[in-house]
Amino acid sequence: AIQTVTGGILFGNLVGVGSRMVTADASGILSTQAIPAGLSGGTNGYAAFWTGASTLGADSGFFWDNTNKRLGIGTANPRDLLQVDSAVSNPLKVRIHTESATTDFLAGLAFGVDTGNQFMKSSIAHQRKGSNGVGDLVFLVDSNNDAADVGIGDEKARITSAGNVGIGTTSPSVLFEVV
Repeated sequence: AIQTVTGGILFGNLVGVGSRMVTADASGILSTQAIPAGLSGGTNGYAAFWTGASTLGADSGFFWDNTNKRLGIGTANPRDLLQVDSAVSNPLKVRIHTESATTDFLAGLAFGVDTGNQFMKSSIAHQRKGSNGVGDLVFLVDSNNDAADVGIGDEKARITSAGNVGIGTTSPSVLFEVV
């Protein structure tokens, strides 16, 4: 019979010999299997990833600095919490995307510094305005001392897809407009 358990489980009689691991299928049913040979060894700092059903791989381009808690993509010497390096000439290094055909949806980065509440009080985002993802770059800054994240109502500046720049307006109609 299938039992639902909340909390920890002590397995008293696992089937099999040697080191075992517990796996779960798509239905949540647990079973044990031998730990695949690819799970032993590795290179210090290289972040492991699955290259097949039972094979782990690693690469110097995906590096975890456990001493400083930093992740490097494209570098084995990350200097910040996340560092992305590439020798490819394509300027797109990090892709941030929202899957939507809805006008005014946002995709961007949010920033915040506080004492643990993690409120995001500023953002740089792309706002979809037309088909194929055409849109504007918006700069949002929440100046309210409240328990809320920044939102589109906190817009301070915008660069439209036509190249118009607006400060204090959400729809600049000339090359540079300050309200």
